[in-house]
Amino acid sequence: MSAGKDPSTGERIVLVESVRIEKPGNERSERAARKEAEKALTKLQGEADELKVARTKSTFGALLDRWLAAGPGGHGCVTWGGGREQG
Repeated sequence: MSAGKDPSTGERIVLVESVRIEKPGNERSERAARKEAEKALTKLQGEADELKVARTKSTFGALLDRWLAAGPGGHGCVTWGGGREQG
């Protein structure tokens, strides 16, 4: 299932889950596997929804490095000296 693209890397986020059929060809076994697959799909849909909120696989450190690379004044709330600007 596709959960969209990671905005920081541009890579497609793909969620995968497998369900095993205990006895292929056995109707009862296939019904049980179908039920399990439906549960897995519901779980993946929930995970996809969560990723739409977070929308990144990046770690905090990677995002911080990117923010710091923007340089002074790029975001204006913290000085390079480590404290808040007085003013």
